Amino acid sequence: MDNHKGNLCSEAASIGYEILGPMLLGYCMWLKEKAEEDNIDKIYFLSREGRILQEAFHILYPECRIPQYYLSVSRQSLLVPLLADVSDFDGLIETIKCCFHVPVLRMVRTVCLLDEERFKKGLAKIGLGEDTDIYSIPKGKKEAVYTLVNSLGEARFRKQKEYVERYLEEKDFTGNIALADIGWAGTMQNALNRYREGTDTTIHGYYFGVRNLEKDKYYEGIFRKGYLFEPGNHEDFDLMIRFTQGILELLFLNKTGSVQTYGIKHSRNEEKGFVVPVLAEAEYQGEEGELKREANQSVCKIFFLKKLFKVKFPYFRLLKWMVVKLDMKTQYRKRYFSQ
Repeated sequence: MDNHKGNLCSEAASIGYEILGPMLLGYCMWLKEKAEEDNIDKIYFLSREGRILQEAFHILYPECRIPQYYLSVSRQSLLVPLLADVSDFDGLIETIKCCFHVPVLRMVRTVCLLDEERFKKGLAKIGLGEDTDIYSIPKGKKEAVYTLVNSLGEARFRKQKEYVERYLEEKDFTGNIALADIGWAGTMQNALNRYREGTDTTIHGYYFGVRNLEKDKYYEGIFRKGYLFEPGNHEDFDLMIRFTQGILELLFLNKTGSVQTYGIKHSRNEEKGFVVPVLAEAEYQGEEGELKREANQSVCKIFFLKKLFKVKFPYFRLLKWMVVKLDMKTQYRKRYFSQ
């Protein structure tokens, strides 16, 4: 493939054609097989990585009997509303810690969308600052921090929880359900399980990779499967993927921003209205956005070849070849990313 000339062999196009395309093709074949084996009623592709997964799956299987939906969710939009049911500092941190880039109190304010001035003043009264390490807060001050966060955010936490539950109802999120996403832990699946407690809903997660989190009680009892790797199966692939994780996630993102919260949109014919996601600004513009666009366009060539020539790709061979290819190419791709 590298011997071709023209746009196909540009740096971005070759990523799409040689890596992203085979990865999507193998994953979609695997997803369909697993969904049929597990008698799945509906497949929900999770935003934002799920958009390209859904499009690829539909191209390959336009007549698939299993209904498919796109679910606009994020860790922030699902986890922060669950703080409505939290009663102490440790529960607060345990619920939203996976949203933190660094474990400081500023991240609590940012993730929970709290008023900056009031949060800072409240912390000052407690004798803490926004740069205070969450895990070094004295035990005697933890309750004060929790009370501050709850006083600033409780009303919104409860309202957003109501919106999430309503959004899931509007999306008919019930039955034997499959989630399709890039992975790696199943945090959103675990959160969705909590929203559907007490309902006739079983959630299966089908991911590119599932990390071994057996020692983390937070993930106990959830059904997760990984295409590239999962606990007890090709775990060595996890180490290779970690080296390129940021690049992979960028390539799978669609052009919209992440879901921060939910709101209600009213129409003329419907007084009650319906729930809509409120999005943050898209992170990747300029050179990074152009790289992603060109790579995604080149993905179509793989699917065109499969449909035109009825090519049968053993998806496990595809994934082994893809992981090796990705590892070889990573050093040449870093110059495309500002960080």
